[in-house]
Formats: sequence, C-alpha cells, structure tokens
Amino acid sequence: MTYSCPKTREEWIRAAERKNCSSFDQFCGEASKLEYHCVINPSVNQLIEVCAYPKNILLGYCAEYNRGGNIIQGNPGTNCTTFIQSPCPDYYRSNEAYQYPACYGLVKSVSTESNIRSISLSVGSSGLTQLCCLLTFLLIR
Repeated sequence: MTYSCPKTREEWIRAAERKNCSSFDQFCGEASKLEYHCVINPSVNQLIEVCAYPKNILLGYCAEYNRGGNIIQGNPGTNCTTFIQSPCPDYYRSNEAYQYPACYGLVKSVSTESNIRSISLSVGSSGLTQLCCLLTFLLIR
C-alpha cells in the first residue's frame, strides 16, 4: 500500500527504479517482463505499488491490482472516460496508468467518506467541537 502514485512519466520512472522489479528474477519465471505499477485496489480504497505484468486495460476503466488473482486488470466499478481532466481512453496499457491520475483521486474520495462516516458514528454530541476539528483536518489533508 502507498499514499500516492506517480502522476508524471518522470515520477513513474523514479518509482520504478526504487521498486526495482528486476530484482524478483528468482521468484518469477518471466521476471524480465515484470514492470512497476501503481494502481487502485478492487475496493477503490487503497493505492498499491506492485511489480506485475503489464495488461491492456479496456472499456475506459481504471487499472487495479487484484491480489486474489495476482493480476492487473480494469476495475469495472470505475469509468474514467468521464473524468474532466485526463480521461482514460477506451484502451491503454496498465503501465501507463500515471497518465490518468483522477483514478488515484477516487481512493481519496472513498477513504475520506469512510473516515467521516466512521468518525461521526463514534463521536457523541459532547464531542462536536472535536469532531469539527478532526473533519477539518481530514478535508485539508
């Protein structure tokens, strides 16, 4: 899990160098084909950095890493063709996901909504001031 993903080609290259996917030669049959990815998870509540085989992402979905299948794939719960800035095309390669940073923004929206929901359920009326301060902090982050 990571808190942010690269949003430019240069950042992507630096992250790929840091992750060093070629170091997994001993574990994978075709390690030379492994490439750095930073994508959402299937629940759209985390960003994941992973070394995986690049895949074609179709139908304008955001790319995700599915841990169960150990595969990069499109997330059918997302439609990034409708994004105002940098919408996804109907087809792209998963190792080019940095070109569609609004997919990463979906995680922040979902996480913030979940945090606000769980906080509001756990704070009583006497903690209203604390709740407002905490919500302000979460929204500014």
